[in-house]
Amino acid sequence: MDGSSEFPSRAEMEAGMVAFVERTGLVVRYDTPWQGTSRDGEWFVLHTPAGDYRTRVPIFSVGIAEPRLPGDIPGIEHAAHYVDTREAASYAGKRLFILGKANSGFELASGLLQWASPIILASPRPAQLSVNLHSLGGVRARYVQPWEDAVLSGGVFVLNAATERIERHADGLAVHLRRTDDSEPFVVEVDEVIAATGFTAPLLDLPDLGLGAFGRSGLPSMTNSYESATAPGVFFAGTITQALSGLKKYGIPANSGAVHGHRYNGRLAVDAIAARYFGTERPRPDVDPSEVVERLLASASTAPELWHQKSYLAHALSRDPDGRIRDEGIVSLAEYVDSVGPDGVAITVETDDQGSIHPAVYVRRHGRVDADAVLDDDPLTEYRTAGHRAQLRSLIGDVLG
Repeated sequence: MDGSSEFPSRAEMEAGMVAFVERTGLVVRYDTPWQGTSRDGEWFVLHTPAGDYRTRVPIFSVGIAEPRLPGDIPGIEHAAHYVDTREAASYAGKRLFILGKANSGFELASGLLQWASPIILASPRPAQLSVNLHSLGGVRARYVQPWEDAVLSGGVFVLNAATERIERHADGLAVHLRRTDDSEPFVVEVDEVIAATGFTAPLLDLPDLGLGAFGRSGLPSMTNSYESATAPGVFFAGTITQALSGLKKYGIPANSGAVHGHRYNGRLAVDAIAARYFGTERPRPDVDPSEVVERLLASASTAPELWHQKSYLAHALSRDPDGRIRDEGIVSLAEYVDSVGPDGVAITVETDDQGSIHPAVYVRRHGRVDADAVLDDDPLTEYRTAGHRAQLRSLIGDVLG
């Protein structure tokens, strides 16, 4: 909101996309919104203002992009949604109420601190910081100043309260609240209300084709290959893949809502599509037995897929019936744990409920994962030590030794 950002600028992102299209030879149709989908035998037909497009494999990277306003709050029409926030300076001197205490709410509060006062953030559930949850599912540390100001009585108020209704009157807006401890309702008088209440997935008519969805964001149910669980042949990519939560070990979700996480999910979807529709299997190069331990520990120490998608993606090695050891590459950890497959080992990186970061090893014997164990943590997250090598050898020696 204040013009500074650690992220790439819009121009830089656009330049990156242009370079990608030029190098890959993709054909891109701009200003051609997707308006609906139908079936024609084995084909999907995508309807647009420029005409229909037929495909065997549609991949929807539509995000969770439709602004959502809660329909059960009378007077919610007096609130502006997060996406309609104006220039920061236009809030100078305004009394501001932000409905919602997730990242979007605190992001707004951070950007408007020097302009609006007071700022009140409210939602029924307590906010939690990412540094305490060990997950990006909490309020990011970069937005911590409003939290600090609330604790130190610096003009920000963070309330655990439900919004019962919003009323407009001559002097502004009256927001009627009830704290979650069931105390008496109370009213705050403000000039503006911004609803940081999230988004829904714009699935249009896909439910008419059998697509199942769940939750207040309308996320599609999907397999570990990011294919619809109820409408086979429909695949997804991008932030919408956060619908697939994985094992959620220790309750920590995946980072699929961010580009540094879902970019790796897309590779799994492409592998599945290439194998099923084009007969192109992922390479499974041979691995010398003497390299097994070092290869797995190198992934645990440096592989971006494992570090950005902790306890969600894993690096797997397997043993063929003829005894050869094969590198399966990056796999879905949930799929590896739940499915039947060749004997082998998968390694991932995980953060436990105490904040300890360490490798976790899953051993598959006789077709099923029958053991998992964690290796020691390391203060500098370097897992290629003599101690880690000895630990890993003892865990996998009978499978890949």
